[in-house]
Amino acid sequence: MKVVTCWIALLTLCTANIGLAQESSNDKPLTERVATLEAEVQQLRKELSELRELLRSTTSNDVTPKLALKGTEEYEVRGKSFTRYELTIENHAAFPNEMFRAAPDLPPCGKNKNSSRTWVDIVSADGKRLYGFCAFKSAKNLTGLWVAVAKGSPAPDGIYVVLNDREKGVKHKSNTISINALK
Repeated sequence: MKVVTCWIALLTLCTANIGLAQESSNDKPLTERVATLEAEVQQLRKELSELRELLRSTTSNDVTPKLALKGTEEYEVRGKSFTRYELTIENHAAFPNEMFRAAPDLPPCGKNKNSSRTWVDIVSADGKRLYGFCAFKSAKNLTGLWVAVAKGSPAPDGIYVVLNDREKGVKHKSNTISINALK
């Protein structure tokens, strides 16, 4: 949508420029018309730069999520104790929010028919899926990942995260980290 807006603005500027050339010089002083055009050109340059950044971020399939451990939290549910390992994707801003929009046209996540386009899986180093998230709304949600391990159970030697962009068929696999260092 922003690309279309930029092109419309560019066409408008070109049309205005042609119109200015056809106007009589009595309407506005030439310096005022030039200043107006220069301001419009600066605004278009800014919008073009933003478009280039947007295009770069939405077409990059080679971004690797940088997984990091933020800390742990001890908690209890119905009398059972757990350790929650709090995780973050440090470079979450490299992933466009568009990846996390609701995707009712894709298979649902359980009963959630508006689950996000990209699902996030937390996986042990030996390939076992430990936990997942399927209803994120933006890339910022990647800073609040977690996985829980029951007290008395061994934590996996290492974990990694996979961002599965179901629409594009692209999976972004993070680095593997050790979570045992905090135990």
